[in-house]
Amino acid sequence: MSSSNIADKLAQLQLSGAQWQILAAIYGSQLRQGNGEWQNQPCLMSFSGLKGATDVSPRHVARAVKDLLGRNILRRIPSGNTNLPNLFYFNSDYSTWVISKGTKPTPQVPSTASVPPLAETELTPQPLEPAPEPQAERIQAEFAIVYLSG
Repeated sequence: MSSSNIADKLAQLQLSGAQWQILAAIYGSQLRQGNGEWQNQPCLMSFSGLKGATDVSPRHVARAVKDLLGRNILRRIPSGNTNLPNLFYFNSDYSTWVISKGTKPTPQVPSTASVPPLAETELTPQPLEPAPEPQAERIQAEFAIVYLSG
């Protein structure tokens, strides 16, 4: 699958802002695992990690991930342990995506070559960049500085 074909299919997707943010966070995590080169490897990502990476509320993160999984744009490998996060990865086989909610993907034989077995993947958490300071707290801090100095 060429990256230009994937980009063309991404442009056809009808996603919410939260869904795009989740997709970008997971895709970016996969890029960081490959030192800037695309690696179709699952990335260790929890809902709280996605919330921190996107500043999207936990409820919207859960809803966005559920929809992206249902549309086969993201895939999930359950950790099997409730204390560990799931592995999520971007499904680069766009022929299996559900582009709009009312359509179904073209059935294809799943390829096992695109995702390595779990035992072969390195399960090291990738550092997330700190979430930006919430706007309301920043404004309150600036107001306090101006008020106290003025």
